[in-house]
Amino acid sequence: MFARATARSVARTPLVVALAASFLAAMFLVLTLATLVTTKTNDDAVVVSDEVAVEAFARDALSGRLDPGSCARHASLGAWSEGDEGDACAPSAWTLASDGCGSTGFLSFRASKSRQNAVAWKMESAVAKTCGFSKVDARERREKVIKLARGRRVAFVGDSSARFAYGGFIAATSEVWSDVELKSDEKHRDWSHVLVGDARGTFTWAPYAEDAYEALAPYEAADASPPDLIVLSSSLWHALNDQGGIGTYVEGMKKLSARVRAIHDRHPGVIFVWLNAPSVIRDKLVAEDKIRRFTDENMRAYDAVQRDQTNIRMIHPAGPGILVDLTTITAKAPTERCVDGVHYDRVVYDAVAQIILNIARSHWR
Repeated sequence: MFARATARSVARTPLVVALAASFLAAMFLVLTLATLVTTKTNDDAVVVSDEVAVEAFARDALSGRLDPGSCARHASLGAWSEGDEGDACAPSAWTLASDGCGSTGFLSFRASKSRQNAVAWKMESAVAKTCGFSKVDARERREKVIKLARGRRVAFVGDSSARFAYGGFIAATSEVWSDVELKSDEKHRDWSHVLVGDARGTFTWAPYAEDAYEALAPYEAADASPPDLIVLSSSLWHALNDQGGIGTYVEGMKKLSARVRAIHDRHPGVIFVWLNAPSVIRDKLVAEDKIRRFTDENMRAYDAVQRDQTNIRMIHPAGPGILVDLTTITAKAPTERCVDGVHYDRVVYDAVAQIILNIARSHWR
């Protein structure tokens, strides 16, 4: 009897070991995700914590409920690495955008010196691994990007945040010889580009919510052919110019979000991405009207409207929009990467464009 009991115990050992290993792996994932909250922020930044998003992703990962929506909603998780000590230039599968790394080959002393000021946006590895996210760049992996983008239409509609993100998007999805510099004597204008794989990208200058509402009108009908991806951004011009308070923005956002939901109901395959406002560095503001209007309190009020799940319903879960949290991404960036208090270096928008591309990738596989 003792021999039979011992045999049964030995037979169960592999199962016990396997269960223990699974439990430890799950706990490791939770602990890894729990450390994702970045502590470095700009002094006067409006920062939205990653904690809620991290917990949600951990729950979905552990319960096996991850879907394209879950991956897309957590694509903004990541952090900036700085200089050599911060491993900004260290090779990493999770680096989406970098600047200042220069050459890393033989006789690169001068470049390594400049790398002290280098920065890189690195997606949280647990999210990237789980969701299969990585850098999407036609200059490095042309055939893969062609396969992803073939025949797609993407539309960026909004203010300067959408325009700069569009610049990063077309740079990553255009042929090497293409002119992707958005340079023009007319600053506030529309743009159109042919991308790899016969895809097409457009930017529509629509700084007010009402402008974006009008720009989306052609896509609302049931027989319309809307773009596969629509990226929206609107708040900076409202915060700067709305003299009657935030009410104008609220009404404009109600109309815009209603149209977004109507388009999504009739064309559920369309991906909507919402960019909130960048973090404002008040010490770098020069214009008196911006100093007066771009206060932390005011910017938080406009951000709250965008996140409103009852009256506005633009972003998940009440709306179809996937939030790319430009406020947090820029708040984490080194302050010297802010150009004028509102806009940032190109590397920041390259990172945002890569996040958007991976969101699209999660739906277009």
